[in-house]
Order: sequence, then C-alpha cells, then structure tokens
Amino acid sequence: MLKFIFTVFVGTVVAISANALEFDRYELENGLEVIVVPDHRAPVVVNFVWYRIGAADEVAGKTGIAHVLEHLMFKGTNDIPPGEFSKIIARNGGKDNAFTSLDYTAYYQKIAKDRLEVAMRMEADRMANLKLENKDFLTERDVVLEERRWRVESKPVSRFYEALQSEFLKKHPYGRPVIGWKGDLEGLTRQDGLDWYSKGYAPNNATLILVGDITLEEAKPLVAKTYGKVAKRDVDRAAWNVEKIFESPKVYRKIDEEVKVPNYLEMYRAPSRFAGVAGSTEGTTDALALSLAVDILGGGKTSRLYKELVQEQKILTAVSAGYTAVMRSESSVDISAQPKQNIKLSKVESAIKEVVDNFIEKGVTSKELEQARSMMLATDVYARDDPFVSAYHLGKWIVSGGKAEDFDNWLDEVKAITTDDIQRVAAKYLAGKNKITGYLAANEADF
Repeated sequence: MLKFIFTVFVGTVVAISANALEFDRYELENGLEVIVVPDHRAPVVVNFVWYRIGAADEVAGKTGIAHVLEHLMFKGTNDIPPGEFSKIIARNGGKDNAFTSLDYTAYYQKIAKDRLEVAMRMEADRMANLKLENKDFLTERDVVLEERRWRVESKPVSRFYEALQSEFLKKHPYGRPVIGWKGDLEGLTRQDGLDWYSKGYAPNNATLILVGDITLEEAKPLVAKTYGKVAKRDVDRAAWNVEKIFESPKVYRKIDEEVKVPNYLEMYRAPSRFAGVAGSTEGTTDALALSLAVDILGGGKTSRLYKELVQEQKILTAVSAGYTAVMRSESSVDISAQPKQNIKLSKVESAIKEVVDNFIEKGVTSKELEQARSMMLATDVYARDDPFVSAYHLGKWIVSGGKAEDFDNWLDEVKAITTDDIQRVAAKYLAGKNKITGYLAANEADF
C-alpha cells in the first residue's frame, strides 16, 4: 500500500512517498521462518540468515564464543574448502559478510538474481555441516584476540566504555562485551565452538530474509531445495539474568594517562520495544516516544544539548544522545560529551543536568516534535531504497522479539505521539537513580 508522508523542514513542505514494506512470510517444516520482500528495481537479491543467538546468550567464562564462531562459519564444510566461501561469492559477482550482536548473529550475501542459488546452497550447507578443525579454531580465536587488542585494549576510550558498561549492568549479559573478555577468549576450546554451534545454529532458530528481484513463487522452490533439506534440531536459549533496579545512581571514574581528551558519559536504563527495565514488561509502548525525545535532546546539531552547550555556552567540542529501541532486553539512553580544553568534567555534568532538567520541566515545542517525527519518517523512507538496509531492519526487528506483520506499525503509532508524551517519557527515564555517570581523564585535575 502506497502511503504519502508530508515532511516539514523549517516551513517547507516536501511530499515523500513512503512504502510500508510489502512481504510474504511462510515457515518450512524444519521451523525456518522465510520472508520474501520483492524489490525489482535491480536484478539483485540479498540472502540474509539471522540466528536467534548472540553474545548475550553466552555463559560466564565463555564470552566471545559467539564472535569466534561467526569467524569459523567461513572455515568450510565437506563441500566447501576452508576460506573458499567468500571467494566463491566474489567469483559470482557478489559480496558477503557477517556480524555478531548481543541479541543475534547474522550472515548475508548480496548477489545477482541468477547466482542466488549458489549463495543459498552454501549458506544452507554451513547451517548443518560446518567443519571445526582444531587448528582453524585456534587460528580464529587468536584473530579475535588480536581484534580485541586493536579495537579495545589499545584505545583508552574503548577501554573506558567497556568497563563502564560492565559496571552499569553487572548481572545482566548486556554488561559483557560482544567481543569477549580477554581471559575468556584465551581459554576457549574447539569443544566450546562445537557446543555453541549445536546450541543455536538450526533452521528452527533462524529467519531467512530474501530481499530484491524475487517473488514468493520464485523463492519457494529455491528455499525448498537448499534450506529445506536442513534438519530441525533442539536448540537451547536460557532466560537471561535480570539486573535489579539500582538502589542509588552509580558512578565510575577512570584516570588513564593515555587519554588525550576527557570524556563524560551518562547512561540511563530504559525500556526497549520488547522489554522493560529490570525484567518487567512496563514501558515498551514508551519506546517510540523515547526515541523522539532523545533525538530532540541530543540527536545532532539542531538538538537542545548541541545548541546550548556547543554553540551557545561553548564549553563542549561534542555532545550527543543515543537510544536503541529494538533490543531483546532493556535498553539505555546514553549522553556523551567531550569538553573544551580546561573545562572540568564536573562543569560538563552540571551543564548537561541543567539542559536535561529544563527538557523535563518545560517539555518540547510542537515544532521540535514535528521536525523530529518528520526526520524519523524521512530517514526510514530513504533507507528502504537499499534492499540490504531493508533486510537489516526487518531482521533485527524479528530476532529481537517482533513479529514480521507488526514491523511497520510504528508508521501509524508515531503520528499519535504528542508533546505531552515526550515530556512524560523524559521525566520517567531521564531522572532518578537508575543511571550511571562515567568520567574519563588523564589526571585528577580534569575532574
């Protein structure tokens, strides 16, 4: 169904045609959920497999195994030699990659329609027949350890963020890094990889999304002769630990001589679309309003925080607020800032608090809300020009806990959000004790 969204930018009305995503959904006998999203603008299809298992499903002492296994999925089967998967895709004119998240692990190939079966056949093959040689396991484990050294251990800000997240959610698996703790990675074995593969890599624990120049009628026989041959298996996804409501706000201070510019970060516990704070279901309907509130508060150079603290007071070089609504468990609102030279972090904290308190007390204007709403809708419209982006957002929604048929409901929900809703969610989640404040500096004087 074709919809039209009228986007308002500073008095200018721009008509943007917005298609609610049209797709067909069905399920194989082996439990694989299949979603076909036709998009015939180019003779290309994205073959995207999403597994409902991610880093947050790891057990204590085995962190990092989800990411290591993602690497090992390219190490071959009886039919595909180690390292050949991506080469075969490239020889057929395609591109492929994979990524690991807290909530899921996903693999995709973007390939010409007439080469799609090649990608589907190989992806289905490694869903069931992965070979895990010990030498390959040890090699990839070391690759991930080196990746950790480069991404985290060599960068003071990354070390700080990792430690702060761990302090923020000590009991919840979201407090652990996706890449894994160094000591855990060093102790992982081939058997850990085999156990992880058996635990979650099965058709009945996955969603296949085909987006591009393909119809349901064309997809069904291809899916049946590839993924349909993979046997269903028992999968194990245990419930996650719950982080209790904080008794008082948390504080984390870190002095690191390698720091060039001090950093300030606040994290407020918040609901997602699928889970409330501390294991509750309360607040999931607040997530869309909270997304708009965070955009108005700190979502770019037109936001309250940026205009007040960077442009007017000129005490910060950068400030932003972020929030992710689509997660399997609770989320957080994060406000980060970097002060100008000789500005103490305590002054940064006071200045941010004043802006946030004013935001809560006085609310937002109708103009601010309409601009944020229009930008959210326009961003979605433009994102759907890319089949990969469409598949990414739909897949993330489904494996985080959503139903495919509810994916576009927010297009109507967002129109009903009022300035009162924005003020209410801001007061509910950006005040009180459910937060942590982090300070990073090279010396005590910067605090």
